[in-house]
Amino acid sequence: MAREDLLLNIAVKNQQALGNVNNQLNKLQNSGLKLSTALKGAAAGLAAFGVVKIGSFIVNTTKEFEDLRTTLSSVTGSTEQGAEAFRFISEFATKTQFGVDDLTKTFIKLKAAGIEPTEELLTTFTDAVTNDQIGSLEAVTDLFARTVSGGLGLEEIQRLGDRGIPVLDILEEKLGLTRQEISEFGKTSEGAAKITQAFAEGINERFGGATQNLVSNLSTEFSNAKIALQGVADEFG
Repeated sequence: MAREDLLLNIAVKNQQALGNVNNQLNKLQNSGLKLSTALKGAAAGLAAFGVVKIGSFIVNTTKEFEDLRTTLSSVTGSTEQGAEAFRFISEFATKTQFGVDDLTKTFIKLKAAGIEPTEELLTTFTDAVTNDQIGSLEAVTDLFARTVSGGLGLEEIQRLGDRGIPVLDILEEKLGLTRQEISEFGKTSEGAAKITQAFAEGINERFGGATQNLVSNLSTEFSNAKIALQGVADEFG
């Protein structure tokens, strides 16, 4: 089955299920039953269609997003700025292969380290595509977060290399650093900053546009579908 037909089939089945649940709610409410009884009827309807887990999905999403918003408010300085940051992340996530939760954790770690997580910087992170995408995102985030205090060593570099990112080749090309020289060079915040700057330039040169190229992939489309469902669940919660 073609991808478009598969997605359409899923959408139709979901619409039919929701339509039947809404009909049950309307019938119960029109008969004068209380809302709590109506909700029980809705739960029964959802269970009949195998989607009773929607309730736990809403609860879990609400809890997770509340925690993320609270931390965002803390690192940005206010509830309003935290809410704006969450809106920015949610919109940016739809352009990538990553979820809102993964990108929010990256945003928080960078902000806490004093690094402004702009769309340009985050795109550099998401362009560093490997099979272990979440692991790569976490490793790149940790690499940049360590630049503020210095102490950037071979261990952080090796984490990227283990995930298939040619970081050693990039640093040798850009800075002339060998594996043995990285630890000494990264001891100061200035040296660490040069390493991350060179790494970002190398990623943009070698993999720039990788995120955009993944937008039309089925995995990204399903990721965006999940983001949309989480958004609905968050609003409902």
